[in-house]
Parts: sequence; C-alpha cells; structure tokens
Amino acid sequence: MTEIINTLAQDLLKINQRTQLQAELIYENLKLHLQPLFLKLQLQSRSEYILLCQRLHLLELHPFQVISETINDNIYLFLEGKLVLDSSEQDDLDAFESNVQYIKKNKLLFQRQLNYGYIAEKQYLSKIFSLEHTKLLYVTKQSQSLLFLKHEQFIRQKRTFFVKLFEPTNQTEKQQIYSLSDSLLLQQFEENDTIITIYQPTESLFIVYQGQVNLETKRNILCTCSIFDSFNEDFTIAPYTAKVKQQAHIFEIQKSQFIQLPIKAQSIIEERLKIKMSLKKSLLDHHIIDLQVPEIMKGVKYDKLTPKRKKQQSLTSITTQRSSFKKLHTETFLLNNTNLTSQNSIIKQDADILLLPLKYHRHMTSRMKLNKFLN
Repeated sequence: MTEIINTLAQDLLKINQRTQLQAELIYENLKLHLQPLFLKLQLQSRSEYILLCQRLHLLELHPFQVISETINDNIYLFLEGKLVLDSSEQDDLDAFESNVQYIKKNKLLFQRQLNYGYIAEKQYLSKIFSLEHTKLLYVTKQSQSLLFLKHEQFIRQKRTFFVKLFEPTNQTEKQQIYSLSDSLLLQQFEENDTIITIYQPTESLFIVYQGQVNLETKRNILCTCSIFDSFNEDFTIAPYTAKVKQQAHIFEIQKSQFIQLPIKAQSIIEERLKIKMSLKKSLLDHHIIDLQVPEIMKGVKYDKLTPKRKKQQSLTSITTQRSSFKKLHTETFLLNNTNLTSQNSIIKQDADILLLPLKYHRHMTSRMKLNKFLN
C-alpha cells in the first residue's frame, strides 16, 4: 500500500483542536491529495485551505468495514488502502438464493474498486467497504457551514479586488465584473515557480492577487509585478518569462472571458501592456537585453572564466586592440542611436552600465566620453 499520510500528518490529524501552524503542516504534507476536497467544497484561497486542514478528521477502516452504518452528512475523501463500492440491489438477487454461486457471481458484477481521491457521497456511505486497512479524511456538517461562510467572505474580497482594478462606471459594468470574479479560481505558486516561459504560446491574462512575480527576459529582470499588476496582456506568445519572486496567488483570465469585460476594463489592461512593451523596447534599443554580438566583436577572443584577453598576447597588442575597439564601438553606438539625447538616454550612469552582462562591461566607453558624444 502506498503511504500518503506520513507519521507527522497522522499525528496532527488525531488532534481535535489544531493551531494554525499545525494546520499549515498538514496542508504542506497533503495539499496535492486534498485537491478533490478543495474542488468539492469550492475553496479558492490559502486561508480557506488552512481552515479546512484545521477541521479535518481521520477515519481508519479495518478490512470489510463499511464507512458508515447510518446515513450522515459528512464528506469523506479516500486517501489510502482499498475501497469497494457495492451498487447491487440485494432484493433483486433474493430469487436466486437456491444458487449461491450465481448470487455471488452477480454481486461481483456490481462491485467496483474506487480510486484515490474519491469523494464518498451521502447516498453511498453504507455501500462502501474496505478490502484492507484504509484511511479516509472527512469534514463534518458544522465544518462545512463554517467553510461556506469563509468562502462567501472570499467571494466578496474577490469582487472588491476586481472593482478596484477595473473601475466600473455603472451598475451594468459592475455586474459584468462580478460575474467574472465569481468564475475565477485563485492559483497558488511557490517561490521560484515559473508561471509562463518566454516564447510560450498562451491565451491567458494573469493578474497578481498577492505576492510578487518577476518578468524576465533572457538576461535581465524587466520589472516586478505585485498586487493589481497583470502580465501577458497580448494573449499570444509570451514576450518574457514570469517567475515567482515571493509566494504568489494569481488569477488566470482566458481570452474568451476577457473580451466580455467592459471596454474601459480592457483599455486599462492594454495600457499596462504598452508600458511594458515600451520598457522592453528601450532596453532592446540600448542593448541592455537580448544583445546581439556586433560584427567587430567576432575577431576578439577572451578567456572563458574572465573578460580579460588571452594571457599569451603582449601588453602592447592588448593596449592597441582596446583603443581600436573603443573607437569602433563608440562610432557604432552613435550610428545606431542617432535620436538619443542626454534627457532620454538610459545608459548615462555607472549603475546603468553595471546592469550589462559582465562580458560587455569592457565594450562600453566611459561615461564621460559617452556623455560628450550624446550632448
């Protein structure tokens, strides 16, 4: 039998009144296996998950023991062991009592083994029995009511969040936003999780509810998204990688849902896309990200571990090549940036130059020379 409930989780589940810390430990150990229960109870936030873990109970069945002799309102989740559902009607088989083998054969036709994660429904509780030592988790009726109230509170929080984000101007727009928020699930991502990958096709818009997400290009962090920020607003190819900086809760909106929003709400998202694309274009124009190696660079060789030239070259040769390269690179930079002014140039500070990959530091002219040409 595959062990899902480890010793720590089992000991914690035997405690009747758990602290939040104990509930969080249960959640961390069992969160993947509790997903069917989250869906059944329509839970959508971490606070709801933790509350559920505070209210969970453990039920252990011996071989050939049914879940419940009497109908009750508990919800059961099957985690370990072997469970069988007997859906046969005994009355239909009474006519064949004279032939025991026939009865036994027909009963087996109505029995099926249940998979892990099965949610036992009320009408079947007295018909589900174990074939070996089995473990289930269950939630009482009282706890279900408490979770429902918590869920209603979260629904209100979601609605408030999207109203603040999209700023509806009338009741019709507000109802459209309410409808969207009620239909969205909140997804949780841990630190360093990747939500989307650069050049990955996706028709979803992601909005940060809690936490922080870095938008990264091949070499640099474009920006950091926090509450109310969105990314991948163009619904096509992801123009950057979205990587979680700090544990984040994210709403994912499909394109079909987005186009049903009020025009004003769509324009708010589109404006944010323009800002990101403008920032990325500036970085591209100034060779800070996705830099292509210039033709004049291809003949210059470097050590693999340091940006210094090969030690075999003489000091005179090094000095000559450095001077020649700086001159050529300065001219190339000016030709490619004829419209730059000192006001809009982003490569003006020493700190900006340090943003460049290490191997390109020596390719830049000094700040004084650069400002002299720009001004």
